[in-house]
Amino acid sequence: RGLVDGEGARRSLVEAERLLLESHRELAGERAQRRDAGVDDLLEAGKRREALLKQQIAALSEHVHQRGVLGISVNPGPPYTVEDVYELVDETGAICNHRVFVGDEVAAVDGFRIANHEPEEVFPLLMGPPGTLVEVVFRRENGGGEYSVIIQSHIAIDPAHRHDEEEDEEDEEESEDGMDADAEAADAEGFLARRRAATEESDFPDEVDTPVDMPARTRFQKYRGLKSFRSSPWDPLENLPSEYAKIAHFRSLNASRLRAVAEDPNSAYAPVGAYVTVWFSVPAEYAESAVAKSAAGEVLVVGALQRYENSMAAMHYNVTRAKDDGDVIRSKDTLVVICGLRRFEAQPIFSEDRHQGDKHKILRFLPPRGSCCASLFAPVAWAPAPVLLCRRHKSGAMTVVAAGSCVGPRANRITLKRLVITALPLKLKKRKATCRFMFFNPDDVRWFKPVELWTKEGRRGHIKESLGTHGYMKCTFDAPIQHSDTVCMSLYKRVFPPYPEDPTVQLDTLGGTPKPLPALPAPP
Repeated sequence: RGLVDGEGARRSLVEAERLLLESHRELAGERAQRRDAGVDDLLEAGKRREALLKQQIAALSEHVHQRGVLGISVNPGPPYTVEDVYELVDETGAICNHRVFVGDEVAAVDGFRIANHEPEEVFPLLMGPPGTLVEVVFRRENGGGEYSVIIQSHIAIDPAHRHDEEEDEEDEEESEDGMDADAEAADAEGFLARRRAATEESDFPDEVDTPVDMPARTRFQKYRGLKSFRSSPWDPLENLPSEYAKIAHFRSLNASRLRAVAEDPNSAYAPVGAYVTVWFSVPAEYAESAVAKSAAGEVLVVGALQRYENSMAAMHYNVTRAKDDGDVIRSKDTLVVICGLRRFEAQPIFSEDRHQGDKHKILRFLPPRGSCCASLFAPVAWAPAPVLLCRRHKSGAMTVVAAGSCVGPRANRITLKRLVITALPLKLKKRKATCRFMFFNPDDVRWFKPVELWTKEGRRGHIKESLGTHGYMKCTFDAPIQHSDTVCMSLYKRVFPPYPEDPTVQLDTLGGTPKPLPALPAPP
């Protein structure tokens, strides 16, 4: 018998909180009377009544373990206008975001008119145990009349914390990329899934579906449109990640490289083809081992670090696929990078190597043919140092997947990820068209109205206005389009490679920063 019906519990909890608020007001009046009449019993009675109400609220709260929400964001004070609709559920459990519009005002909740009431009285009415039904009356913007919606209270996620899904399917990619590459490649289903994803990317590059259960302006809030990918401006210093405070920035790569050589003429730098004498100050055990290996015919490799080469930077390498063995290499897959004398693990992202313009489009997969740019945070190296990208297997063996040369550190290189959302023409008349399935509510159509449209057959256009309440839109193009054409919109955001958890692992590849050697006698 101790069970309490969900809706009754919510109403009882609201009534108890209302009585508590009245008790506070009466208590303030009683305190004033006590100052005038000197009656202390009134204060004690008020305290007992307040404690009793708190016990009632605590008892009711035991039955209401979780408080649900209605899936709308409301202005925190009167007038209580709707600021966002992120997950509205009707009495059948279906998503019904299209029934409520941003800007409408909440007029009544369960028959209780909330105009001129304080937020402490209104917001408890909008929350309750998950599964309870609440009848909310909304007043349309600009005096358009009232309408009633029955909403089911539920546990919803605030849009600010919803799956960023990497804003662009990257949540799915990151979940796959988080798997061990060898384990996934060894799994037949995982290998085929990667092959299917690569094939789909080549057939429909960068295309994604607009979500139905959340506004497109929330899903793509980190993206923007560009009039021209080549010539539109993009500030390279805008919204940089915190890791950019930890890396080296160079105004002129050639000047910095020449300065590193000129400032340390006594470093272990020697031109190609020169004969040199190398003096070591090392433990005797190491010297004996090195002499024995040299006598056996093994090669002794000696290296040193110049200025800047013990610093992390945003490095870029021009690489080409070594051989197309059918395997698929994703961006952010863990690879072994061999650059000069260094060898370390990193998660590079691949992008187009465009010689015109300052922006470069990311590639989801390492292309089987042609060159591309691999970007990652790594120790500084100067061009044209040779680079190998290898994949490590469970056995410890490594396979070379790409080879190339170092381009150098360039922190201001802009790598953009593109998303393409599509629509289908419904009605055509000369250069005008009614399109659908790009958006699913009129607010999204108005939000993305300034972004230019294009079609797969080469037409350009723009959104003229929203049509209806289901996301249909009227569009105008520079020439008539066909029913078989597809209307597209491109959105972009800047992406960065993952920063290593422990960069000292990469910096200590050569055994740490070299220490100055003690003075040695001149060679005979």
